[in-house]
Amino acid sequence: GGGGGGGGGSRMHVHVDKPGTRWVAICALGDTSTFLLDHAPGCRRCWTGGGAGTPGAKWADWHKVSCDSCREVTLRSGDCLLFYGDPAAGVAHGVLGTRKGSAPPGLPSWCQGGRVSCQFRQTEIRQNFAACGAYS
Repeated sequence: GGGGGGGGGSRMHVHVDKPGTRWVAICALGDTSTFLLDHAPGCRRCWTGGGAGTPGAKWADWHKVSCDSCREVTLRSGDCLLFYGDPAAGVAHGVLGTRKGSAPPGLPSWCQGGRVSCQFRQTEIRQNFAACGAYS
């Protein structure tokens, strides 16, 4: 997990989701990406970790910060990743970059030339509605 290599492309800064988030499922389509996972207090790239990636002068270069505790997960088209996104769990996550032109052949044109991320989130709001019988 040190310097990492996503190959550039689109990035999403390492962050922890807002309160009310529960389970998060991310389904990848198109180009291969390097997804980052870490425990927020130890992450040097995550703005909530207080490391070198803290917003300010170095914020634009967060992806250049070395973080030995970050785990790099390769997400290829068709892969799905599931994690518990509650801030109390401290799951820092983001995208280091994509590998241009790595999408498998045969995908629709809107899946070519980039990364399509389909995200599904279970939130506290839905759980509260379910608890009061709103979906019965």
